[in-house]
Amino acid sequence: MLTSILTYVQAKHIHLRGRLYPSAGRCKPVQALVPVRVDANKYFPIPEGLFQHASIQPYIHNCQVTILEGTSRYQFTIFFKNHCRLAPNLALPRNPNGVHNTRQRGPYFRGDLVILKTGVRKPFVNMGGRETAIADYAAKR
Repeated sequence: MLTSILTYVQAKHIHLRGRLYPSAGRCKPVQALVPVRVDANKYFPIPEGLFQHASIQPYIHNCQVTILEGTSRYQFTIFFKNHCRLAPNLALPRNPNGVHNTRQRGPYFRGDLVILKTGVRKPFVNMGGRETAIADYAAKR
């Protein structure tokens, strides 16, 4: 007789404070709550709800950035969309000297951008205080 026991562990959903750089309407970045799924101490951010124009660009890219300021170290994960048909992101500066990527139309970054703070003990943590200014610096570079 073979008996199997299935254990179902329910994942919980939390929201973390991040930074949103929208391409539509606003010229300044804003604080945003990013949904995160926590499953067995693994964190899975779900930033798709903050991005617009899924029919033009359904893919969301991500990269990790480390900023050193004196003896302090800040780590961020940047989620972004970038496509020539997306609206220019006026929350981000133009590329220097008007030089731009040949796949883009014009010197602007085209698309939305979301930044989450990466923690030391946990993969993602809330962003606040001085970290928002550092995140703005990271997004502009």
